[in-house]
Amino acid sequence: MRVTFDGCGFERTTVEGDLSVWKVHVPIDQQPIRIDTDKLIEVSAGSDVMLTFRREALESALPL
Repeated sequence: MRVTFDGCGFERTTVEGDLSVWKVHVPIDQQPIRIDTDKLIEVSAGSDVMLTFRREALESALPL
């Protein structure tokens, strides 16, 4: 997954059992990233997204 997010900043914000939440920042000089969950989410340069993983599998993405 991190290959898709090359150049982005990662910060783990929460870990509870099998659940972990990461805040990802897309720098202003990077291309937008696309996250395919049940729908396609595009995160533009200079923006942030919260990613929720359960048992290391992406469960949800919330643009901030």
